[in-house]
Amino acid sequence: MAVLPSNLPEGASLPLIVGGALVVAWIISRFSRRSATTFKQSAPARAAFSGPYDAEIGRCRDDLAGKFSTRLKFAIRTTSYGAVDIDPVHLAIWFMTNSDSQRDQLLALPDFEQTCRAALATSGYPSQAVPHVHFGAASEETVQRDWGGNWWYFFK
Repeated sequence: MAVLPSNLPEGASLPLIVGGALVVAWIISRFSRRSATTFKQSAPARAAFSGPYDAEIGRCRDDLAGKFSTRLKFAIRTTSYGAVDIDPVHLAIWFMTNSDSQRDQLLALPDFEQTCRAALATSGYPSQAVPHVHFGAASEETVQRDWGGNWWYFFK
């Protein structure tokens, strides 16, 4: 059992100290680095909150993942982030593959960016923002090797 000093600083109380320790413990557990063992476990999930263009972005992501997966014959997952509630130009859509060679095949498609922008425009996303949206690709292999399996650190 821990023994607390009997001479606490002026104005400090035991509940305040314990409460502060609990908050610090929660922050550490919430934001601590977690390693992932499989692609499915480590890939980011869709955001739990809803924003102004979630439906349009979701339609675009689903459409593109399906198109590219069918075309290239391997699984492709998607994620997105950005401050679209400030301005819809602040959007990034990322494609995630299992290996670096799959990522390279995806990015080597001659119509990669054109296909992405067309799908985004078709989804109903604001047309003036479509030319400014970023499309990128990353692989589980790279994230495991260079980022300890942590997609959050990769995107940060």
